[in-house]
Amino acid sequence: GMRPPGRYRVPFPPPPRPVEGLPPAGATPPAQDGRWTLRVSATDEAGLASSSAVSFHVNTTLGFLRVSPRTLRLRPRAVATARWTLARPAVVVLTVETRAGRVLREIPLGRLAPGARLATWDGRLSDGRLAPAGGYLLRVAARNALGEVSLARPLVVRRPPSAAEARGPGH
Repeated sequence: GMRPPGRYRVPFPPPPRPVEGLPPAGATPPAQDGRWTLRVSATDEAGLASSSAVSFHVNTTLGFLRVSPRTLRLRPRAVATARWTLARPAVVVLTVETRAGRVLREIPLGRLAPGARLATWDGRLSDGRLAPAGGYLLRVAARNALGEVSLARPLVVRRPPSAAEARGPGH
C-alpha cells in the first residue's frame, strides 16, 4: 500500500524471511561481517520512481574497549591500561592521539589471536618525554581480511607539580 511521506525505520540486520512450514524465528541474528548495501526505492503519488543505495561494511573484529584509569596521574610506574576483545585474529596497534587526532605515540602489538586482550601506555611520547597534561585519546586499531576497525576512548593526563611549583611563588 501507499505510505505517507515521512521517515521509516528499517531493521538491521534484516529479519529472517519465514520459511513455509517452519515456526517464525525468534530474535534477529547479528549482522554478518562483510559488505552490505541498503537500497531504497519509492514511487510517489504522481507515479515517479526514485531510488538510492548506500554501501557499508560490518566488521565486528574489535569490541568492548575500556581504558583505566580514566585519569592518568604521571608518576613512576603509572600506566593506562586498554582492554578489549578480538573476535578473530588481527594485526593490532595502540595509538595515543590528541583529541584533534594527531598521533603522539604508536605502539605496534603485532598479530593477536582472538580473545580478551590488553596493552599499556606509560605516559611517554614517541621521543621518550612524558606527555604534557591534557586530554588524549587511546585508540586500538585492528586490521585483518575484513579491513580495519578502530575504537577510541578518552584519557586525561595529570602531571605532578614541579619541585619549584610545589614550593610556591617566591621560593
